[in-house]
Amino acid sequence: MKESNWRGPEDGAYYRINSIGLRGREIRKKGAGVTRILLIGDSYVFGWKIRDEDRISSVMNTYLVDRLSTEKIEVPTVALPGWNVLSEKAFLENHLDLLQPDIVIWKPLRNDLQDVAGVIPPGILANWNSPQKKGQTAVLVKTDFHKDLAMPVVMERWDATLSAIQSVQERYGIRVLVIGFNTEKRPFFEMLLHRSRIQSPTLFIPGQFSNGKKPWCISETDCHPSPWATNIIALGLMDKLVRLGWLPQMDFATDEQQIIQVFRAEEERRVSADELRLLLQNQYARVPTTFVAGEAESRQSVFYGLHAETGKADKTGVIFLRDTKGSSFLELDLETPPNPQAYPRSAVFKVRNPQGDQSRVDVDITSQRMVVRIPLPQGSAVSVYELSWHFDYANCTSPAHCTSGIIHSSRFP
Repeated sequence: MKESNWRGPEDGAYYRINSIGLRGREIRKKGAGVTRILLIGDSYVFGWKIRDEDRISSVMNTYLVDRLSTEKIEVPTVALPGWNVLSEKAFLENHLDLLQPDIVIWKPLRNDLQDVAGVIPPGILANWNSPQKKGQTAVLVKTDFHKDLAMPVVMERWDATLSAIQSVQERYGIRVLVIGFNTEKRPFFEMLLHRSRIQSPTLFIPGQFSNGKKPWCISETDCHPSPWATNIIALGLMDKLVRLGWLPQMDFATDEQQIIQVFRAEEERRVSADELRLLLQNQYARVPTTFVAGEAESRQSVFYGLHAETGKADKTGVIFLRDTKGSSFLELDLETPPNPQAYPRSAVFKVRNPQGDQSRVDVDITSQRMVVRIPLPQGSAVSVYELSWHFDYANCTSPAHCTSGIIHSSRFP
């Protein structure tokens, strides 16, 4: 494929695809004296529905040539819609000899918690047999607030994401700048950075720009950055790189300096413990108290592995529930399919609190309908729990469509 309009400009204009399957012109091995700044991410930096010249990397390249009168600094983009940080890292490592970055600007996003089923450009996602999928079914985070829910399974995925960025910096000696979350979610991201002990500097994009007269998003229903927004982001990035000493000094016009000052003010702002506490409390308060198959309010309890309408459970899965009764156990109404071969079947159910304390019940599947009771781990000030399961069997109609049982309900008695 030499060109495409997949996720390209709204008018359907085509863009080039290079020989390693990325959007943009060919990436050659670096020439002598060249500094290469790699912009890496997913649809946010890919140039979702905008033209090549409006992409963040294109704007940066134009600024650098104009202000420094040199083509010895390059900013190529390594990004595809649908990637997460693990797939971005995999692609970077597989093409490191060609890409040869001196600096990486990395844009993790909250949807990086989701499993990506493949890293095959241009945007082709392999299905059920991807090595990234740790369970039988990929984790597709359907509910937005789960991404900021400080529960063990969520935090473990964030740890893996940020550790992947840190490992690139440590293993290859590449300088890394991380673009942080929007300011509303900044307290949660700062908590993640502190938890992961990541050493990379961070640039937060100020929220003031999204409230301006010009549209920050490409449309009212799609908040990928508009051409105006990519110019703002490019300015903030270049000023940050200059202040880090990673780029030479350059002049900025008066209106550009005003934008840069907003970035600097956001950087100097300190997030209080109360801000984080309030954000976490609000997220915990949104967790449902029960799961009942088919009930609309139960959908928010499902992290992955469970069909909220039918209760069909995959081989592995996780749901979140909030206890308002001071209960000592969690009760599960479970139905399992007939076992015509009469082979032994079993399942493991675990419950964890926000601190990671765990209780476990091993169940031999001997009847088609049963009630499973799992004790709640004690000692948590927050009465929110994650229930996970693993069946040792699955009935499959295809490799990607398997069911191990039906969870009719899960509640605190």
